[in-house]
Amino acid sequence: MPVAIDGALLAEVVPEVLIAEETSNNEKNADFYYKRANIKKQLKDFKGAIADYTKVIQINPRHLEAFFERGFSKDELGDHSGAIEDYTKSIDIDPKNEDVYFNRGNSKSQIKDYQGAISDYTKAIKINSNSLDPYPYFYRGGAKNELGDHSGAISDYTKAIDIDPNIPYFYNRRGITKALSGDYAASSLDFSIAIKLDPHYTNAYYNRGLSKSLLGDYQAAIIDYSKAIELDPQNISYYQEIALDKISLGDYKGAINILKTTLGFTKPKKVLDSIEELIELYLITGDFQEIPGLITKAKNLIEKLEEEKTLEAARFFYWEAKLSSTLGDTKKAIELLEKGLSLLISINEKDNLIANNSREALIYAYINLKDFKKAKKLIKVRTADGQLALVWIAFLEGDIKKAEKMLKRLVNLEKKQLKNQKSNPYLIGQLGSAYWWQGENHKALPLLQESVNLYEDSYGKSNPILIQPLINLAMTYFNLQGFQKTDYYLRRSLKIQFKQIQEESIYLPISRREAFLKTFGITYAAIFSASNIHPKGKDLALFARLNRHGLLEEIEKKQSELASLPGPQLVIAENIKGITNQLASRKNIAKARVDNLIQKKERLETQLYNLLPEIKIGIVDVSKIANAMPMNSILIEYQKFRPYKFDKPIDALDVKNWREARYQVLILKPNGDIETVDLGLAEPIESKIKQALSHSEETLDDAQQLWDEISRLVITPLAQAIGDSKTLFISPDAELNRIPFAALRSPTSNKFLGEAIDLRLLTTGRELLELAERSTTSTKRSLVVANPNFGGKQFWARPKQSDLVASTQQRSGDLGSSQWKPLEGTKQEGKAISELTGAKLLMGKKATALAVQERESPKVLHIASHSFFLENQKKEPSKADPFSRNLVTSSPIPKAFREENPLLRSGIVLAGANEPEANPNDDGYLTALEITKLDWNGTELAVISGCESGKGDIQSGEGVYGLKRAIAVAGARSSLLSLWKVDDAATAAFMKKFYQKLKAGEGRADALAATQQEFRNHPNKDWQHPYVWAAFQLSGDWRPIKW
Repeated sequence: MPVAIDGALLAEVVPEVLIAEETSNNEKNADFYYKRANIKKQLKDFKGAIADYTKVIQINPRHLEAFFERGFSKDELGDHSGAIEDYTKSIDIDPKNEDVYFNRGNSKSQIKDYQGAISDYTKAIKINSNSLDPYPYFYRGGAKNELGDHSGAISDYTKAIDIDPNIPYFYNRRGITKALSGDYAASSLDFSIAIKLDPHYTNAYYNRGLSKSLLGDYQAAIIDYSKAIELDPQNISYYQEIALDKISLGDYKGAINILKTTLGFTKPKKVLDSIEELIELYLITGDFQEIPGLITKAKNLIEKLEEEKTLEAARFFYWEAKLSSTLGDTKKAIELLEKGLSLLISINEKDNLIANNSREALIYAYINLKDFKKAKKLIKVRTADGQLALVWIAFLEGDIKKAEKMLKRLVNLEKKQLKNQKSNPYLIGQLGSAYWWQGENHKALPLLQESVNLYEDSYGKSNPILIQPLINLAMTYFNLQGFQKTDYYLRRSLKIQFKQIQEESIYLPISRREAFLKTFGITYAAIFSASNIHPKGKDLALFARLNRHGLLEEIEKKQSELASLPGPQLVIAENIKGITNQLASRKNIAKARVDNLIQKKERLETQLYNLLPEIKIGIVDVSKIANAMPMNSILIEYQKFRPYKFDKPIDALDVKNWREARYQVLILKPNGDIETVDLGLAEPIESKIKQALSHSEETLDDAQQLWDEISRLVITPLAQAIGDSKTLFISPDAELNRIPFAALRSPTSNKFLGEAIDLRLLTTGRELLELAERSTTSTKRSLVVANPNFGGKQFWARPKQSDLVASTQQRSGDLGSSQWKPLEGTKQEGKAISELTGAKLLMGKKATALAVQERESPKVLHIASHSFFLENQKKEPSKADPFSRNLVTSSPIPKAFREENPLLRSGIVLAGANEPEANPNDDGYLTALEITKLDWNGTELAVISGCESGKGDIQSGEGVYGLKRAIAVAGARSSLLSLWKVDDAATAAFMKKFYQKLKAGEGRADALAATQQEFRNHPNKDWQHPYVWAAFQLSGDWRPIKW
């Protein structure tokens, strides 16, 4: 619209003036140029105005108004120095003009000459001391504020308010200044007046919120920020302040929710701030699964930035490294941190906050790897953070006195700085630990207790940050023989750990879960050292084992079950199955391709586990297990452990440095009584097991004698605890998983253990709870697979019924040029068992891996064929095999696969295995890893009637990684697997007898025990050897099958 000026329209005046210029011959008409300059100024054509004002000045060098207005126009264009020159000329002409001083003061403020500005504002005020203009006071207050003279600024703002008490932003500015001087209560009052004068004054609500936050009134602050959002919903800062206050209130979930609403805002840098805060919150709450997606979003936003890309990239390398470190991948963390620091150095930003944080994280990463030399190179010794890093190194190097001295100095320095504020819980906790390591427990106790209390005040009582502080406090009580409190604090720490494992490992790719467990340190391993030392020790040790042992297997099993249900996750699950089959393929795949497949599989697993409903496992109380046990039963949990070494921190913090490994037994009775028995050093027991296995497999005469000796080592010491129990539940650990417990003797007689007592093998005592619940039993027909045709290129054709499975099945195991011999015994075995059970029988060319993969949840699955487990070793495996169920020719394990996933080194040999290239979709092998992706939920029993089907890698806390684990993960309720290579004909006869008893209604364990007893007295003397009757071991559900 045209602008009105002096009663006329500006749009109408301009042409008239321009015509006047053209028609006038008086080029020196100053009045003409001055008027035209004013019009141009009104139109914001400041350059044009300056040109005309200059002409006026050329005509009349003492034209005060022209200098003044030209100065104003220069100010508008940002030429504040030029403006100051013009204002000064104007003052030279008329030193009594208050407006000129005022404007020059403003210009000086713009170039940060606040002292000069104050002088000009003061002169303006003196020229007209009776003026009712509040602005000279207001702006002088602003200049004083910038110089840190808050008292003088408040005085000026007050004078401005006295002159005109109805201007809201006067109160707002005075409120800000009062806040800067630390008077938050008074500042809040000023903001309240501003709001009363202008209820829509957004900035005043925001500032009052800040003041209330600083007063600790977070709820009131949130109300003010919320009102600011109501008035201006596009200002991301208001949301971020609410999040910070919710954090202060301990409402991390609320903070996360409000920050998530800001991720769609349009200011990339501010959104990056929200992402950073979210990542930090997720690291605190342990919701690690949320972080990778945020890092990806951050990287995408950084690409859109026009400036500071490098700085922001370094910032998020730091947070990505923090995640990697938290998940136990220290090497990746170091790689990311070094990359980020390199970027910062390239832009000469090596000392900013991001660089300092990255450097500190890198220091601790090196310390974790015990590379103290590299860590010390990065440490800034004159900083508090640097001193803390040196303290930790001193701890690890065993110089506790030095650590104590540095910590005392840091604590005293902090007390001076903080005055009445709360102490740093980490710092005082470290000092407490220094006293503890020196045996000064009475000095350590109050510090460690205060540390725990402070952490609880800030993070609540169940945050993962408490895991180590609770342990430190517990160990101090332990030294002081306060065993009740030792148990209380250790149990709390363990519960937080187990909850964290259950809640966070479910979102990680399977390959990263073991590394994640290692981030929880030594607590679980150390618990067993105290089982016999204090009264509560055995209770706590059993509680720990029952909640931790086999936990990852249970999680994977539950997720496998959920993944097989209808829904969007099913497509991802099938894609993972396809990649798994490619990884299991025996075709030569380039390492880069394998790495790519692994990364793709991990990405898909992360997607899948985020789609699945949250699984509930919960913390299991020992009494709950006891209540699930039948009367006259006993639960035996074997545990291998290293006694904790207290001598030096560097030894104590690494299990490998503890004392020689031992075995102990944790015993639970139905009445809740707990006992523990120490079996002695592990090495003699394990050496004897290895010898007995070898002699059994080679059918040597002394095999049973060796198992009798093992009985005296692992069963006889339990005689008193077993007493007259009728049922024995056994959960083995470590190398004890390789014992055929049926071959051991009763502790009270010469009878075999399975003859004297009902023998039940479990992965963990937790299974008793699962087995006690009603479960869905498969109503589908059983499946028997036997006597596969290992050769024969000619018959392969892609099956039509399951294109998806066919398209993804490609190979199974890296067995080189192995040739498999036909098994006549399996033919008879398959026919007999299929007739007994009414099962679908697949033999010859139909006995394929694809056929097994296609069948969901058969009631019983029986596979009679070659099976294998390839040891993870550097030496070449032995080719010797005295029995017929073996390879005709063997080839060594390819070196590239010796470190491979144990589930890829274990599997079953099926049709076409001798011609793996003949069928592009099926090479004849079904690996344990592939079995983990099958749906056998409701399958009552899975029997792999082949060589070494029960063997696998032993992993601490998780049991056997091989077919046994794979079958459990797939969902089968029980498995019957072999501990060594077995004879073809003998196995066929054994299995037929076993199924006859099963079909007659005997329980799985009872049928096995009866068959074993029958073969110990078999007419064929060769079959009386433990090699035949003790080879197969049942694990899981022992009860009858409802046919």
